[in-house]
Amino acid sequence: MCKQGLFLLCFLLGTAYAMERDFSISLDMGQSNPLEAALQEGAEAAYEVNYHGLTLLDKRDLDSAKVYFDSARAMLPFYADAENNYALVQYRKGEIETPRRIWQSIIYHDSTYARAHYNLGLLAFEQEEYHRAHDFLRRAVRHQDDLAHAHALLGQVRQKLGHPQAVQSFERAVQIDPSDSSFAEQYVFSLLAQEDTSSAKDVLRRDERAWARALRGKLLVKQGRGATGRMLLEPLWNEGDTTIVPYLVEAYIQDEAFEEVVALYQEKAHLFTSDLLPSLFYAKYSLGDFDGAVQLKHLDGIQSKDDALLRINTAQIYYERGQTGRAVEVLSGVPSAYHGGFYWRVHGAVMFQRGKFEQAERSFLRALETSDEPPADIYTYLGLLYVQTGLKDRALIQFEKALALNPDDIDAAFESAILREEGFSRVRELLEERLSTGQAHRADSLRLAYLLHRDGPSARARALTAGYEATTPQEFYLFHQLCQDYASQDALQYCLERHNPFSYLSAQQMRDFLRRLNQAGEYAVATSFGERERSLQHRGDWEIYYILGYSWFRRGGYGTARAYLRRAHEKNPEDLYTAFLLSALMEKHSDNEAAEFVWQSFIPTDKHVEEMATVQQYLLRYNREDTLSTQARQTLRDLSHDAVVDVGRLYLDFGDTARVYDMAFLSIHTGAPVEELLSTAFFAARAQNDTAVVHRLMDATSPGLLAYERGVYYLSQGAYEQARMAVQDLPDTSAGKARVKMQSYLLHGARGTAAQYLDSLRAQGVESLPVEELEALLSEAFIIESDTTVITPEDSTLLYQHIQSMEKQGECTRVIHLVRAYLSFFEEKDLLSVLRRAGACARADSQWKDAHTFYMRAFRESDAAKDAYYASRACYFLQDHACVKHYYDAALMRDSTLHDSTLESATHIAEGAESLPVDTLLGRLHDFPLDTLYNRAVSFHRRGNISEAVTVYEAITQRDSSFVRAWNNLGVIAADRGEVSKALTFYTKALTKGRGRSEAYKNIVELYLSLNDHDQARMWLKEGLKAYPSDFFLRRLQHNLKKN
Repeated sequence: MCKQGLFLLCFLLGTAYAMERDFSISLDMGQSNPLEAALQEGAEAAYEVNYHGLTLLDKRDLDSAKVYFDSARAMLPFYADAENNYALVQYRKGEIETPRRIWQSIIYHDSTYARAHYNLGLLAFEQEEYHRAHDFLRRAVRHQDDLAHAHALLGQVRQKLGHPQAVQSFERAVQIDPSDSSFAEQYVFSLLAQEDTSSAKDVLRRDERAWARALRGKLLVKQGRGATGRMLLEPLWNEGDTTIVPYLVEAYIQDEAFEEVVALYQEKAHLFTSDLLPSLFYAKYSLGDFDGAVQLKHLDGIQSKDDALLRINTAQIYYERGQTGRAVEVLSGVPSAYHGGFYWRVHGAVMFQRGKFEQAERSFLRALETSDEPPADIYTYLGLLYVQTGLKDRALIQFEKALALNPDDIDAAFESAILREEGFSRVRELLEERLSTGQAHRADSLRLAYLLHRDGPSARARALTAGYEATTPQEFYLFHQLCQDYASQDALQYCLERHNPFSYLSAQQMRDFLRRLNQAGEYAVATSFGERERSLQHRGDWEIYYILGYSWFRRGGYGTARAYLRRAHEKNPEDLYTAFLLSALMEKHSDNEAAEFVWQSFIPTDKHVEEMATVQQYLLRYNREDTLSTQARQTLRDLSHDAVVDVGRLYLDFGDTARVYDMAFLSIHTGAPVEELLSTAFFAARAQNDTAVVHRLMDATSPGLLAYERGVYYLSQGAYEQARMAVQDLPDTSAGKARVKMQSYLLHGARGTAAQYLDSLRAQGVESLPVEELEALLSEAFIIESDTTVITPEDSTLLYQHIQSMEKQGECTRVIHLVRAYLSFFEEKDLLSVLRRAGACARADSQWKDAHTFYMRAFRESDAAKDAYYASRACYFLQDHACVKHYYDAALMRDSTLHDSTLESATHIAEGAESLPVDTLLGRLHDFPLDTLYNRAVSFHRRGNISEAVTVYEAITQRDSSFVRAWNNLGVIAADRGEVSKALTFYTKALTKGRGRSEAYKNIVELYLSLNDHDQARMWLKEGLKAYPSDFFLRRLQHNLKKN
């Protein structure tokens, strides 16, 4: 029976369902009907199991209910009711994505299943995605018009979106279920929202039950008339009507009867559901019971929007009391589904108080985006933030917006007056009034002191600030202005240490600050700060321009770096570093004439500097390939060896490894070689797989030089004894020696010797030895050599920690290898982080095939736009345009801002290839990249169109005989057909071509194993391991052969 038909039968079976009154997720329970006999065997049992699951769900026994629903799904595949209820349990347990995927799957198989549409609509509604909720709910009521809750929720969504049809939705809900007073209430409120009071009164007059009387009281509360509303609601409460508690609490809040709220909670605490806790929080907070308010967050976990609101309110209290660390901790526990305008406002305020301005700005902007009516203080916060980051014009705009919403906003009024240098009298009047009425904020005394001090030293200003301790950025600003004039130097230093007020640092302070950032490797922070700090443009300090240019250079922004350095060079043509870096950037852009002009305008300060400039000019003048030309070396031979070395060190500082490579050989020709240049050149040559240059460096230097580098090279060649001999003369405290010896033991399989060596290093107790790193290496070796089918959770955690460590150390190759080999063994909580770390490493190493694999899996796990985007980028570098199209489209569906013109052009190519038949595609073989053609062939292969796949694979190999993947797949097809000799021919061709040969070895071994020819399998496996000793699949085959 097809899936569609089975789903239809299951849907007809489940005609009865239960729904919670407060718009809870739709439940399904099958009922018997005449079509039951048509169901496959086991359907009746699945129905009974589903029914028992619903019984347990009513008792809130989620874990047991989940087991029953899961069993029903197993008994009857595609049983929509069980699938829906299983998703409900997952949702009740706080999961969002899993239920969403299940409901989407139900709709995929049966687009008329109304309850899945309703549940997705409710999910979108609770996440404030009202347009998506509207679409789902419209489908729900279209497919099943008698879903009263769907109509009612559709009405709420339409109210949010401002649709006038909201009234009709509530009216339909009342028609379907007139006994549910909540529908009538919503209908009445919607009529009132459209100012149709006569119709609302008619609805209330038609029913004189208690709910109508209660509704009149609720209406008064809704209209903000809490004092009158409580007089109508309190008699109903005394009569035992507990349903009016939320409105009664709101009436007390409106009437500022906070003691009544607390008393009601003490009397009937069990009636205070999670949606009432924020009101109780506010009541306790208003009565000054801060500790009691904060403790409310411990009553229950976050299970709803109201729980999240309570948690955010708690964070705000911590923020107001200066406990930003506790505030961050509380906010981190709020699920992303509840990150609305209020959350981002509080988060931004906390980040702002902690001095993290970029994060604060992002949060405030998110608050503006997600708030229907943004409060004035968000604009005030943004203005204060822009003041701190030197964007004065933008700050004024934000303060004007805040004052337009709230003219009495003292923060906005004060800061606006400071920026405009006018309006102080009005601000002073406001501050005096606030201080006299006892409504002043703690910073108001500091503000008034500042205004008083503007007219000259003031005794009252000193009195207002006596013993004052600044805690916020704006307070530091004001306090700094005051303490510069009459406080001690210690107080001034205190201001600078606690908060660097960037907009008024001196040029020297600015220079030191930027230099510290560069020394810490924080190039992005330095450049970001430099771009924000507009006052830099007026200071004219050449060294600031140089430091910013250097920061952009290290960050890779060569155009911006050149602009800054040119200004630095114009202001100080005597600075050697500026001239060197500027000329190097000119050369990178193939502008040698401009680079030489830099040196023509350079003013040397002594003989040594002049010789260094000469070295650089010759570097520009003579063309080079791998090393300097013979003519250049001959010309430079007479120069000072020290000048050559110092030029090399400059390039070492700049991170230009290609020039360091040149200077290393030049230092050999002009005098004694310098090891730091040789070492950098050695590793640069190894990174480029240039073994000839590696041997030249080793031959041109004595064994005492490059000892560690020689050891690393011998390790890569499998010469473990030579590796140990190369580092033998290094001191025992050398970290490089310890690494080489440890890895030589491990790679040779001598784990016992490695463990003994590690014990001897521990016994030395020398801090410079990387004992923890070597312990991780040893643990990794034991994990890799163990039987991976029984890896323990402890091993998995250890491996995850080791991968984190390797990533921090820049060991991307090892990270990629470990994740590729052991991906299936990571725990679910670590999997997404592992995939993204490995993907980032693969991108950094340009290992695009691995990057595609990791981000593709990450996208399956997270459904996140960024993962899809990075997967599409990897596909682009693999020239697989069909793959680019698939993931780029997926990324844009989830985040429309991720536009990339390069990827869009690749999608157009893919669309052209996909639309062509095989004959036409072969006729235009050279119009498409090979990977696009290969992807089309794989598509044929997977769909079982073997002849078309073989045709395209063969066409690919004719166009490029080194395309190993095509040879491998031709071999797989031949093996599946039983054509052993032909399969071996194809695999052999794959072995003789390019990269990716390890897969060919694996296929040959598996082919002989399928023929029970273990001798030939072992022979080919030995050859494969010799060529690829660390390949996981070959080692796994070796492990299986040993077991057999």
